[in-house]
Amino acid sequence: MIHVASVLLVLVSAGRQQPSAQPGGPNQPSAASSPSTRGEGWKDLDLVLQIVNEQKLTSKAMLRELARLNRTNPITNEGERREAERQVRSQNVQDALRVQGGQDLGIDPAQLDRQVKDMMRRMQERFQGSAGMSAYLANRDRTLNEEQELTRDAIYATIWDNHITGQGSTGEGARPSRDAFVRPGYLTYLYRQCLEHPELLQMIGGSGPSVVLQQIFLEADPGGGEETGHTLAEDLRRRIVEGEDMGDIVENYDAARTNKQKRGMTEPLLESRLRELDPPVGAFVAEAQPGDVSEVIPFSSKDKKQYLRIVRLVERRPAVIPSLSSLEVQTKLTDRIRDDLADWRRAEGIQNLVKASYIWPPDLIPR
Repeated sequence: MIHVASVLLVLVSAGRQQPSAQPGGPNQPSAASSPSTRGEGWKDLDLVLQIVNEQKLTSKAMLRELARLNRTNPITNEGERREAERQVRSQNVQDALRVQGGQDLGIDPAQLDRQVKDMMRRMQERFQGSAGMSAYLANRDRTLNEEQELTRDAIYATIWDNHITGQGSTGEGARPSRDAFVRPGYLTYLYRQCLEHPELLQMIGGSGPSVVLQQIFLEADPGGGEETGHTLAEDLRRRIVEGEDMGDIVENYDAARTNKQKRGMTEPLLESRLRELDPPVGAFVAEAQPGDVSEVIPFSSKDKKQYLRIVRLVERRPAVIPSLSSLEVQTKLTDRIRDDLADWRRAEGIQNLVKASYIWPPDLIPR
Protein backbone atom coordinates (compact mmCIF):
# COMPACT_ATOMS: atom_id res chain seq x y z
CA MET A 1 0.00 0.00 0.00
CA ILE A 2 1.29 3.50 -0.88
CA HIS A 3 1.14 5.89 2.07
CA VAL A 4 0.27 9.56 1.72
CA ALA A 5 3.50 10.52 3.53
CA SER A 6 5.57 8.68 0.90
CA VAL A 7 3.82 10.52 -1.90
CA LEU A 8 4.44 13.89 -0.24
CA LEU A 9 8.11 13.03 0.28
CA VAL A 10 8.53 12.24 -3.42
CA LEU A 11 6.86 15.51 -4.47
CA VAL A 12 9.02 17.56 -2.11
CA SER A 13 12.18 15.85 -3.36
CA ALA A 14 11.21 16.53 -6.97
CA GLY A 15 10.57 20.17 -6.17
CA ARG A 16 14.05 20.54 -4.58
CA GLN A 17 15.75 19.11 -7.68
CA GLN A 18 14.39 21.85 -9.99
CA PRO A 19 17.02 24.49 -10.96
CA SER A 20 16.53 27.98 -9.60
CA ALA A 21 15.30 30.63 -11.99
CA GLN A 22 18.03 32.87 -13.42
CA PRO A 23 17.40 36.33 -14.85
CA GLY A 24 17.57 36.32 -18.63
CA GLY A 25 20.34 38.26 -20.35
CA PRO A 26 19.96 40.43 -23.43
CA ASN A 27 19.89 37.39 -25.77
CA GLN A 28 18.44 34.88 -23.33
CA PRO A 29 14.74 34.62 -22.38
CA SER A 30 13.93 34.90 -18.72
CA ALA A 31 12.74 31.84 -16.82
CA ALA A 32 9.27 33.33 -16.40
CA SER A 33 8.64 33.33 -20.17
CA SER A 34 10.67 30.29 -21.21
CA PRO A 35 8.59 27.44 -22.67
CA SER A 36 10.73 24.89 -20.84
CA THR A 37 9.83 26.25 -17.41
CA ARG A 38 6.30 27.61 -17.89
CA GLY A 39 3.86 25.39 -16.03
CA GLU A 40 6.61 22.88 -15.20
CA GLY A 41 5.29 19.91 -13.29
CA TRP A 42 1.75 20.18 -14.78
CA LYS A 43 0.54 18.40 -17.89
CA ASP A 44 -2.87 18.52 -19.58
CA LEU A 45 -4.60 15.15 -19.50
CA ASP A 46 -5.96 13.67 -22.74
CA LEU A 47 -9.46 12.98 -21.47
CA VAL A 48 -11.75 10.39 -23.04
CA LEU A 49 -14.91 12.21 -24.14
CA GLN A 50 -16.80 9.32 -25.71
CA ILE A 51 -16.46 5.66 -26.64
CA VAL A 52 -18.02 3.71 -29.52
CA ASN A 53 -17.08 0.05 -29.32
CA GLU A 54 -13.26 0.02 -29.62
CA GLN A 55 -12.95 3.61 -30.83
CA LYS A 56 -12.69 6.62 -28.55
CA LEU A 57 -12.72 10.38 -28.98
CA THR A 58 -10.30 12.24 -26.70
CA SER A 59 -10.10 15.88 -25.72
CA LYS A 60 -6.95 16.41 -27.80
CA ALA A 61 -8.62 14.86 -30.86
CA MET A 62 -11.61 17.13 -30.28
CA LEU A 63 -9.36 20.21 -30.19
CA ARG A 64 -7.75 19.17 -33.47
CA GLU A 65 -11.13 18.71 -35.14
CA LEU A 66 -12.34 22.07 -33.87
CA ALA A 67 -9.16 23.68 -35.21
CA ARG A 68 -9.82 22.17 -38.65
CA LEU A 69 -13.41 23.41 -38.61
CA ASN A 70 -12.27 26.84 -37.51
CA ARG A 71 -9.97 27.12 -40.53
CA THR A 72 -12.83 26.62 -42.97
CA ASN A 73 -15.67 28.17 -40.95
CA PRO A 74 -14.36 30.47 -38.19
CA ILE A 75 -15.88 29.92 -34.74
CA THR A 76 -16.59 33.35 -33.28
CA ASN A 77 -18.43 32.75 -30.00
CA GLU A 78 -19.19 30.18 -27.32
CA GLY A 79 -22.50 29.16 -28.89
CA GLU A 80 -20.83 28.35 -32.20
CA ARG A 81 -18.11 26.43 -30.36
CA ARG A 82 -20.69 24.28 -28.55
CA GLU A 83 -22.54 23.62 -31.83
CA ALA A 84 -19.28 22.68 -33.58
CA GLU A 85 -18.38 20.32 -30.72
CA ARG A 86 -21.84 18.73 -30.88
CA GLN A 87 -21.43 18.15 -34.62
CA VAL A 88 -17.98 16.60 -34.15
CA ARG A 89 -19.24 14.23 -31.46
CA SER A 90 -22.33 13.22 -33.42
CA GLN A 91 -20.34 12.65 -36.63
CA ASN A 92 -17.75 10.65 -34.71
CA VAL A 93 -20.45 8.27 -33.48
CA GLN A 94 -21.93 7.85 -36.97
CA ASP A 95 -18.50 7.27 -38.53
CA ALA A 96 -17.47 4.76 -35.87
CA LEU A 97 -20.68 2.77 -36.34
CA ARG A 98 -20.22 2.66 -40.13
CA VAL A 99 -16.62 1.53 -39.75
CA GLN A 100 -17.73 -1.19 -37.32
CA GLY A 101 -20.37 -2.28 -39.84
CA GLY A 102 -17.76 -2.58 -42.57
CA GLN A 103 -15.43 -4.56 -40.32
CA ASP A 104 -18.25 -6.95 -39.45
CA LEU A 105 -18.63 -7.84 -43.13
CA GLY A 106 -15.35 -9.77 -42.99
CA ILE A 107 -13.45 -8.04 -45.80
CA ASP A 108 -10.17 -9.76 -46.80
CA PRO A 109 -7.38 -7.81 -44.97
CA ALA A 110 -4.99 -8.27 -47.91
CA GLN A 111 -7.51 -6.77 -50.29
CA LEU A 112 -8.05 -3.85 -47.91
CA ASP A 113 -4.30 -3.23 -47.62
CA ARG A 114 -4.02 -3.09 -51.42
CA GLN A 115 -6.82 -0.54 -51.59
CA VAL A 116 -5.23 1.64 -48.91
CA LYS A 117 -1.82 1.58 -50.62
CA ASP A 118 -3.39 2.36 -53.98
CA MET A 119 -5.36 5.31 -52.57
CA MET A 120 -2.28 6.69 -50.78
CA ARG A 121 -0.24 6.38 -53.99
CA ARG A 122 -2.88 8.26 -55.99
CA MET A 123 -3.08 10.90 -53.29
CA GLN A 124 0.67 11.43 -53.47
CA GLU A 125 0.45 11.74 -57.27
CA ARG A 126 -2.36 14.28 -56.90
CA PHE A 127 -0.18 16.42 -54.64
CA GLN A 128 2.79 16.03 -57.01
CA GLY A 129 5.14 14.09 -54.78
CA SER A 130 6.25 13.73 -51.19
CA ALA A 131 6.64 17.48 -50.57
CA GLY A 132 3.08 18.22 -51.59
CA MET A 133 1.84 15.26 -49.57
CA SER A 134 3.71 16.48 -46.49
CA ALA A 135 2.23 19.97 -46.87
CA TYR A 136 -1.25 18.46 -47.15
CA LEU A 137 -0.78 16.41 -43.98
CA ALA A 138 0.72 19.35 -42.08
CA ASN A 139 -2.22 21.55 -43.05
CA ARG A 140 -4.57 18.98 -41.53
CA ASP A 141 -2.36 18.29 -38.51
CA ARG A 142 -2.07 14.57 -39.33
CA THR A 143 0.73 12.06 -39.63
CA LEU A 144 1.05 9.62 -42.53
CA ASN A 145 -0.03 6.74 -40.29
CA GLU A 146 -3.13 8.67 -39.19
CA GLU A 147 -4.02 9.39 -42.81
CA GLN A 148 -3.66 5.69 -43.66
CA GLU A 149 -5.95 4.73 -40.76
CA LEU A 150 -8.52 7.31 -41.83
CA THR A 151 -8.35 5.96 -45.37
CA ARG A 152 -8.84 2.41 -44.09
CA ASP A 153 -11.84 3.51 -42.02
CA ALA A 154 -13.30 5.36 -45.03
CA ILE A 155 -13.09 2.17 -47.11
CA TYR A 156 -14.82 0.16 -44.38
CA ALA A 157 -17.57 2.78 -44.14
CA THR A 158 -18.05 2.85 -47.93
CA ILE A 159 -18.29 -0.92 -48.14
CA TRP A 160 -20.89 -0.94 -45.36
CA ASP A 161 -22.87 1.81 -47.10
CA ASN A 162 -22.82 -0.09 -50.40
CA HIS A 163 -23.88 -3.28 -48.63
CA ILE A 164 -26.79 -1.54 -46.91
CA THR A 165 -28.05 0.54 -49.85
CA GLY A 166 -27.18 -1.70 -52.81
CA GLN A 167 -25.67 1.32 -54.60
CA GLY A 168 -22.17 -0.07 -55.09
CA SER A 169 -19.73 -2.96 -54.75
CA THR A 170 -19.12 -4.58 -51.39
CA GLY A 171 -15.68 -5.91 -52.23
CA GLU A 172 -13.59 -7.51 -54.93
CA GLY A 173 -15.75 -9.89 -56.93
CA ALA A 174 -18.81 -9.17 -54.77
CA ARG A 175 -22.17 -7.89 -55.97
CA PRO A 176 -24.69 -5.56 -54.30
CA SER A 177 -27.02 -7.53 -52.05
CA ARG A 178 -29.92 -5.06 -51.89
CA ASP A 179 -32.64 -4.53 -54.47
CA ALA A 180 -32.58 -0.99 -55.94
CA PHE A 181 -35.10 -1.59 -58.73
CA VAL A 182 -37.83 1.08 -58.96
CA ARG A 183 -41.26 -0.23 -59.91
CA PRO A 184 -43.10 1.70 -62.67
CA GLY A 185 -46.16 2.06 -60.45
CA TYR A 186 -44.14 3.94 -57.85
CA LEU A 187 -42.86 6.34 -60.52
CA THR A 188 -46.48 7.19 -61.36
CA TYR A 189 -47.33 7.65 -57.67
CA LEU A 190 -44.44 10.07 -57.07
CA TYR A 191 -45.28 12.00 -60.26
CA ARG A 192 -48.84 12.50 -59.00
CA GLN A 193 -47.45 13.71 -55.67
CA CYS A 194 -45.53 16.38 -57.58
CA LEU A 195 -48.74 17.49 -59.30
CA GLU A 196 -50.59 17.72 -55.97
CA HIS A 197 -47.72 19.65 -54.34
CA PRO A 198 -46.43 22.19 -56.89
CA GLU A 199 -43.37 22.99 -54.79
CA LEU A 200 -42.10 19.49 -55.71
CA LEU A 201 -42.22 20.15 -59.47
CA GLN A 202 -38.65 21.47 -59.40
CA MET A 203 -37.56 17.93 -58.57
CA ILE A 204 -38.54 16.80 -62.09
CA GLY A 205 -37.39 19.90 -63.97
CA GLY A 206 -40.64 21.86 -63.73
CA SER A 207 -41.81 24.69 -61.51
CA GLY A 208 -44.92 25.68 -59.62
CA PRO A 209 -46.93 28.85 -60.18
CA SER A 210 -44.65 31.85 -59.65
CA VAL A 211 -44.81 35.63 -59.55
CA VAL A 212 -42.48 38.52 -60.33
CA LEU A 213 -42.64 41.40 -57.85
CA GLN A 214 -41.34 44.94 -57.65
CA GLN A 215 -40.76 46.27 -54.15
CA ILE A 216 -39.32 49.21 -52.24
CA PHE A 217 -37.90 49.27 -48.71
CA LEU A 218 -38.07 52.46 -46.64
CA GLU A 219 -36.63 53.14 -43.20
CA ALA A 220 -39.40 52.97 -40.59
CA ASP A 221 -37.72 55.81 -38.68
CA PRO A 222 -35.77 58.01 -41.12
CA GLY A 223 -34.82 60.44 -38.36
CA GLY A 224 -38.01 62.41 -37.87
CA GLY A 225 -39.89 59.67 -36.05
CA GLU A 226 -42.03 56.74 -37.16
CA GLU A 227 -44.88 59.04 -38.20
CA THR A 228 -42.59 60.71 -40.72
CA GLY A 229 -41.61 57.32 -42.14
CA HIS A 230 -45.25 56.23 -42.52
CA THR A 231 -46.19 59.55 -44.12
CA LEU A 232 -43.44 59.17 -46.72
CA ALA A 233 -44.40 55.55 -47.40
CA GLU A 234 -48.07 56.42 -47.94
CA ASP A 235 -47.14 59.29 -50.26
CA LEU A 236 -44.88 57.06 -52.36
CA ARG A 237 -47.57 54.38 -52.54
CA ARG A 238 -50.07 56.99 -53.80
CA ARG A 239 -47.64 58.08 -56.52
CA ILE A 240 -47.12 54.45 -57.63
CA VAL A 241 -50.87 53.78 -57.74
CA GLU A 242 -51.36 56.94 -59.81
CA GLY A 243 -48.96 55.58 -62.42
CA GLU A 244 -45.54 57.03 -61.62
CA ASP A 245 -42.64 54.72 -62.59
CA MET A 246 -41.93 52.62 -59.50
CA GLY A 247 -38.40 51.88 -60.72
CA ASP A 248 -37.55 55.60 -60.58
CA ILE A 249 -39.02 55.86 -57.08
CA VAL A 250 -36.95 52.85 -55.96
CA GLU A 251 -33.75 54.45 -57.29
CA ASN A 252 -34.47 57.68 -55.42
CA TYR A 253 -35.85 56.44 -52.11
CA ASP A 254 -35.03 52.76 -51.51
CA ALA A 255 -32.97 52.02 -48.37
CA ALA A 256 -31.63 48.66 -49.63
CA ARG A 257 -28.68 48.99 -52.02
CA THR A 258 -29.11 45.63 -53.78
CA ASN A 259 -32.82 46.23 -54.28
CA LYS A 260 -32.11 49.70 -55.67
CA GLN A 261 -29.66 48.29 -58.24
CA LYS A 262 -32.41 46.01 -59.59
CA ARG A 263 -34.98 48.84 -59.59
CA GLY A 264 -36.90 46.74 -57.09
CA MET A 265 -37.48 43.79 -59.43
CA THR A 266 -37.32 40.23 -58.09
CA GLU A 267 -36.59 36.91 -59.75
CA PRO A 268 -39.63 34.63 -60.23
CA LEU A 269 -40.79 33.50 -56.77
CA LEU A 270 -42.81 30.35 -56.11
CA GLU A 271 -46.20 31.29 -54.68
CA SER A 272 -46.14 28.34 -52.30
CA ARG A 273 -42.75 29.38 -50.85
CA LEU A 274 -43.88 33.00 -50.68
CA ARG A 275 -46.91 32.06 -48.59
CA GLU A 276 -44.69 30.02 -46.29
CA LEU A 277 -41.74 32.39 -45.87
CA ASP A 278 -43.39 35.81 -46.25
CA PRO A 279 -47.06 35.53 -45.17
CA PRO A 280 -48.01 39.24 -45.55
CA VAL A 281 -46.76 39.39 -49.15
CA GLY A 282 -48.10 35.90 -49.83
CA ALA A 283 -51.57 37.00 -48.73
CA PHE A 284 -51.38 40.07 -50.99
CA VAL A 285 -50.22 38.05 -54.01
CA ALA A 286 -52.99 35.46 -53.54
CA GLU A 287 -55.68 38.09 -54.21
CA ALA A 288 -53.81 40.54 -56.47
CA GLN A 289 -53.81 41.02 -60.22
CA PRO A 290 -50.77 42.18 -62.22
CA GLY A 291 -50.30 45.90 -61.60
CA ASP A 292 -51.89 45.90 -58.12
CA VAL A 293 -49.99 47.64 -55.32
CA SER A 294 -49.98 46.45 -51.72
CA GLU A 295 -50.62 48.52 -48.64
CA VAL A 296 -47.57 49.62 -46.64
CA ILE A 297 -46.20 46.43 -45.02
CA PRO A 298 -43.88 46.47 -41.94
CA PHE A 299 -40.71 44.45 -42.46
CA SER A 300 -37.93 43.36 -40.06
CA SER A 301 -34.52 42.46 -41.53
CA LYS A 302 -32.20 39.73 -40.26
CA ASP A 303 -30.25 42.30 -38.26
CA LYS A 304 -33.53 43.49 -36.64
CA LYS A 305 -33.72 46.77 -38.53
CA GLN A 306 -37.26 47.98 -39.14
CA TYR A 307 -38.45 48.94 -42.62
CA LEU A 308 -41.66 49.76 -44.44
CA ARG A 309 -42.25 47.89 -47.68
CA ILE A 310 -44.46 48.47 -50.69
CA VAL A 311 -44.95 45.61 -53.17
CA ARG A 312 -46.35 45.64 -56.70
CA LEU A 313 -47.34 42.47 -58.54
CA VAL A 314 -45.66 42.64 -61.95
CA GLU A 315 -46.36 39.24 -63.53
CA ARG A 316 -47.89 35.84 -62.86
CA ARG A 317 -46.28 32.79 -64.41
CA PRO A 318 -48.15 29.48 -64.71
CA ALA A 319 -46.76 26.18 -63.50
CA VAL A 320 -44.40 24.28 -65.79
CA ILE A 321 -45.38 20.60 -65.69
CA PRO A 322 -43.11 18.15 -67.59
CA SER A 323 -44.69 15.00 -68.98
CA LEU A 324 -44.20 11.65 -67.27
CA SER A 325 -43.46 10.15 -70.70
CA SER A 326 -40.22 12.16 -70.81
CA LEU A 327 -37.09 10.05 -70.23
CA GLU A 328 -35.53 12.94 -68.29
CA VAL A 329 -38.51 13.08 -65.90
CA GLN A 330 -38.44 9.31 -65.35
CA THR A 331 -34.69 9.42 -64.67
CA LYS A 332 -35.05 12.21 -62.10
CA LEU A 333 -37.92 10.42 -60.37
CA THR A 334 -35.96 7.16 -60.31
CA ASP A 335 -32.88 8.86 -58.84
CA ARG A 336 -34.98 10.58 -56.17
CA ILE A 337 -36.69 7.33 -55.18
CA ARG A 338 -33.37 5.50 -54.96
CA ASP A 339 -31.83 8.28 -52.88
CA ASP A 340 -34.78 8.29 -50.48
CA LEU A 341 -34.67 4.50 -50.21
CA ALA A 342 -30.91 4.58 -49.58
CA ASP A 343 -31.36 7.18 -46.81
CA TRP A 344 -34.04 5.03 -45.16
CA ARG A 345 -31.84 1.93 -45.37
CA ARG A 346 -28.89 3.84 -43.87
CA ALA A 347 -31.03 4.99 -40.96
CA GLU A 348 -32.28 1.44 -40.35
CA GLY A 349 -28.74 0.08 -40.66
CA ILE A 350 -27.43 2.58 -38.10
CA GLN A 351 -30.15 1.58 -35.65
CA ASN A 352 -29.21 -2.10 -36.07
CA LEU A 353 -25.55 -1.23 -35.42
CA VAL A 354 -26.55 0.74 -32.33
CA LYS A 355 -28.32 -2.30 -30.87
CA ALA A 356 -25.11 -4.33 -31.15
CA SER A 357 -22.71 -1.58 -29.99
CA TYR A 358 -21.44 0.01 -26.81
CA ILE A 359 -21.81 3.81 -26.84
CA TRP A 360 -20.77 6.05 -23.97
CA PRO A 361 -22.14 8.43 -22.81
CA PRO A 362 -25.63 7.10 -23.58
CA ASP A 363 -27.02 10.48 -24.65
CA LEU A 364 -24.93 10.18 -27.85
CA ILE A 365 -26.89 7.15 -29.05
CA PRO A 366 -28.53 8.04 -32.42
CA ARG A 367 -32.31 8.10 -32.18
